Amino acid sequence: MNNKLLKFLIGLSIVLFVAVACDYAAIDGTDNKDLVATLSDDIDVMVQPKAIAMTAAERNTTAHLNDFAFDFFNQIKEDREDVNFVISPLSAAVSLGLTASGAAGNTASQILSTLGLGTMSPETVGPYFAKLTDGLMAADPYVQIALANGLWADKSVQLKESFKESAANSFAAEISSADFSSPEEIRIINDWVSQKTGGLIPSVLDDELHFHISMALVNAIAFRGLWRYPFPVTEKGTFQTVSGNKQTADMMKMACVLNYAYVNGFEFISLPYGAGSFTMCVVLPPKLASFKSASITNELWGKALEELRPYNAEIQIPSFRSEYSVDLISPLKAMGITDAFSATADFSPMVAQPVYISDALQKTYLEVDDKGTTAASSTVEVFTYTSPGKTSVQAEQLPKCSFYADRPFFFVLSEQSTGAILFVGQRTEV
Repeated sequence: MNNKLLKFLIGLSIVLFVAVACDYAAIDGTDNKDLVATLSDDIDVMVQPKAIAMTAAERNTTAHLNDFAFDFFNQIKEDREDVNFVISPLSAAVSLGLTASGAAGNTASQILSTLGLGTMSPETVGPYFAKLTDGLMAADPYVQIALANGLWADKSVQLKESFKESAANSFAAEISSADFSSPEEIRIINDWVSQKTGGLIPSVLDDELHFHISMALVNAIAFRGLWRYPFPVTEKGTFQTVSGNKQTADMMKMACVLNYAYVNGFEFISLPYGAGSFTMCVVLPPKLASFKSASITNELWGKALEELRPYNAEIQIPSFRSEYSVDLISPLKAMGITDAFSATADFSPMVAQPVYISDALQKTYLEVDDKGTTAASSTVEVFTYTSPGKTSVQAEQLPKCSFYADRPFFFVLSEQSTGAILFVGQRTEV
């Protein structure tokens, strides 16, 4: 045989062996071979995740943004301990970031402080979010992420040119003139949201709101990700609800090498999508603790990220779908944003007339099945005039763990290189 061809075949066999060894590593981790998860047929093992390049200061900013994410989640959870819900901290943060870029004085300070961006000025917020969102959309070829911003201003509103330029350049905002004397404008906005989220969020505003709108600022985010390791088995199982009742659930099962951590009684299992840029971390609180009193904080999250290690894991989680709508004003006020929702609001860098935010809403959708995750969210702020006018490890070297999400749990969908949190929620029943 030709020596060059022989060398090529040897080299090729080594590459194939490494690829197969990495993605069949869990075979020795379970006695039930039917549960063994392997690399999705749609994913090339040689494709690597693309890290989002950020400075140390920008990484620190993202860490502070995660404080906002968990504070936001826990504010929503406070009155909803026993219900299923999902929210998008990223959608809310981008929307508030765009708002902050058009705010001044205490209004700007309160928004930035609540986001954890208190050291930034309104002028520097836009470039940061541009870098983050552009990076998220390009991080993984097997994960589709779309982020969009839109701003509809009534024909009577005089938008400042500097704000329009910043909104378009840093937030890629689509700016439109509107006539809010007609409910048709509401339908136009809802159609835009539906189109940007692939129909997952068909509407975000009610028709009757058009009577008092002077301006609407809207963010939309859509996520579609294939599991890197699809679940090979789905069987009927039992899920114990937050009230103690038992329900029949479609339990997705697999055995695979996955990152696992145990911190302060909480269990964390990390399920990667695509090339590995994004993961969903499923979080089980202590078994004997009340789920209603359990909370996941950024401090706990940070410790878990430090402790995550590869395990030969056997896991079970239910397939599920969540749809949730929430009024954002009360939780955001509780977190420190007050002026923006009152007559004291200062949006003078944005618009010539005095305006305040009269309504702030978010709708979110998330579905998890054996193939992956589909999710979307839209955040809308309605402005009204104030006054009229890692390296692979062999399976036999790894410890084993069993992770059965057959009781209430939290879930966090995030990007790995920055830690940015896109979605977070809880499941109390199926």
